[in-house]
Amino acid sequence: MLTVVEDLLRRLMLDGTARKLQFTDARVVDPQVVALRRKVTFQPDEAFRKSECRVVVTLVGGGKREKYIPQASGTIENPMSDEGLAEKFTDLAMLVIGDRSSKVLDIVWSLEKVDDAAQLAGLLAG
Repeated sequence: MLTVVEDLLRRLMLDGTARKLQFTDARVVDPQVVALRRKVTFQPDEAFRKSECRVVVTLVGGGKREKYIPQASGTIENPMSDEGLAEKFTDLAMLVIGDRSSKVLDIVWSLEKVDDAAQLAGLLAG
């Protein structure tokens, strides 16, 4: 299981996000990801909750960069922003419904004003 988490963290380091597009076959064999596999080691700490994380990066010159996340994004304690939720939806929906995803998102954000839910169903069905 740790190997999967390690790969997830490497892609997060390179791309700044870990969404569906980071798990394509092309990304798995990407030279940047492969190179990072050789440079990065992980040391899990069982004292941490599953929703928290600390990352310490030791640079070649010995300097360190550290980031602590007390609660993962999307938890009750740290809910996603509307912008973050829209970005995640778009990332995932684009793979399935393409350009219609922006229209679906617009409708969902103003669902209380929609006269006919069939409009949304039609967009989702294609």
